[in-house]
Amino acid sequence: MRGGRKRFVAIEAKSFDLEIVGNEEDLLRISENGRGRRFSLLLPEMVAQWLLRAWGRFCKSNSSLWFNQLNQRSGRFLLEYKRNRAGKFLQLTAIKQGKRSFVIFPAGWNGRGWYKIFEALNEIINPINRSQRGVSAKPSPQEIG
Repeated sequence: MRGGRKRFVAIEAKSFDLEIVGNEEDLLRISENGRGRRFSLLLPEMVAQWLLRAWGRFCKSNSSLWFNQLNQRSGRFLLEYKRNRAGKFLQLTAIKQGKRSFVIFPAGWNGRGWYKIFEALNEIINPINRSQRGVSAKPSPQEIG
């Protein structure tokens, strides 16, 4: 990953800014904007790569109890499928030094919101030669929904 790349994705009433930032270490900043609030997570490159792989596995899964977890010295990270009265969503949680932060990605119509986020993550994390870095082909919107 190299700094300076940005993507913007809108899903339902929320928008997401995805950006590679950092001088010494590349970090993926994910900012969730919606209903007058803004939540952000900063993920090291290794965690960003895990997120992309986990998201791809989720897209190919049919389980309603899906989750994926990564434990690092920098913290614990969890991507999990959830649903409530508002609908289906993926929650990305970071637990660092006892503090929990998260962003929520709604499914959008027919799961297309998740597809848009996956596509943006893939473009920003692996802009060149995606297949050589272990990222499988993009799932179709039908696989996500």
